[in-house]
Amino acid sequence: RDGYQVASMDAAWRSSAFTALSRMHFKVKDYAEAISYAQKALKMGAENIDALQIQYIAGKILNNESAIKSSQLALESIDPLNPFLNFESLWLNKTAEAEKLFLSSVKQELRTEAFLELAIWYHSMQLQDRAIKVLEVAPQNTETLYWLAFLNRENNTGKNWLNKAEQSSPEYVFPFREESQPIFEWASQSSKNWRSDYLQALLYRYRNQGEKALSLLSKNTSGSIDFAPYFAVRSELESKANPSESIEDLILASKLDPKEWRYGKLLSNQYRIQKDYKKALEIASKYYKSNPTNYILGMNYSRMLLLNKNY
Repeated sequence: RDGYQVASMDAAWRSSAFTALSRMHFKVKDYAEAISYAQKALKMGAENIDALQIQYIAGKILNNESAIKSSQLALESIDPLNPFLNFESLWLNKTAEAEKLFLSSVKQELRTEAFLELAIWYHSMQLQDRAIKVLEVAPQNTETLYWLAFLNRENNTGKNWLNKAEQSSPEYVFPFREESQPIFEWASQSSKNWRSDYLQALLYRYRNQGEKALSLLSKNTSGSIDFAPYFAVRSELESKANPSESIEDLILASKLDPKEWRYGKLLSNQYRIQKDYKKALEIASKYYKSNPTNYILGMNYSRMLLLNKNY
């Protein structure tokens, strides 16, 4: 706390320091001080979403109508796409209509990400019941299911959520938040399922920590995994150090999902890198003939023909 007080003496850090102090007071249930520091933060920057949300919830707890109204008006004006207020309405009313309004308010691509962002914010404020509710009513994927398992780990439903996560498909799930790492680590310790290792590996890969990502993906035996992207990611990570294993993983990926043309292109290019031009042409030809309208495969096929001096 003293560190934030010192930081607040510098105008460059004052808004962030006051916001952090507001969070700290909120977590120890000193809601009046939480509002006070949130208001100080807002004086330094009226568009501080964190401070507005803290002020709103603390105001609700203390029945402080002034704090509630000012936060609500500011959030509606500054961040109209933020689902926070609609969720607070759902939390208060718990009606089907309120739930429908909350869900329909998020219209972006990858909607799950907006709901997860809100749930993580509630989790950071130690409002676990709200975080759970957000993820329960929102669209779910493997990452959010692991979050639900973690948040419910001390009650009977935690195991059920973990089982759902382990039976789900992680397709189109691309973790990037630091907050998700301890969730995946907990899941890996709680169960030996490859999905938590895969998602954690994607997170390491996002940070350019390829060795750690590859270490996680190498833990699991290939025969127990039926998800082609797992092998595509592992192939990319081992392409320089272990080119033969990289090729084997791409062959596995193409067998698991033979209609995905990208695996064929990657495989032909991996053979090209190893200067096995004949095999590269064989793969490129096979995929191009199956997808003759795909110009990317056409260009790849042309390249392999040139390398084989087939003009």
